[in-house]
Amino acid sequence: MISMLSKDSHLSDQELLLAADGGLPPIRAEEAASHLAACWTCRVRKGEIEEAIRDFVQTYRGDLDPLLPSPAGPRALLKAQLAEVTAEVASPTQSW
Repeated sequence: MISMLSKDSHLSDQELLLAADGGLPPIRAEEAASHLAACWTCRVRKGEIEEAIRDFVQTYRGDLDPLLPSPAGPRALLKAQLAEVTAEVASPTQSW
């Protein structure tokens, strides 16, 4: 469990990441928000983390997405295989 911050302590990188992602429990999120409102150091670090995430997402979308194959082909194949299995189960070739 994450403890309350003392006046002289700062949010960890993990807490800043969770705060940016909305992953902190409600009470802890309030504590973090109060600390961020009063602490320039943590606000700057949170901004740097958010910027790094933003850069990663832009790079991923811009550079890597075009290199990935379309999911349409594998999705259609999976649907066809599921339909085939469903049809086999619905009308078994052997009777008990």
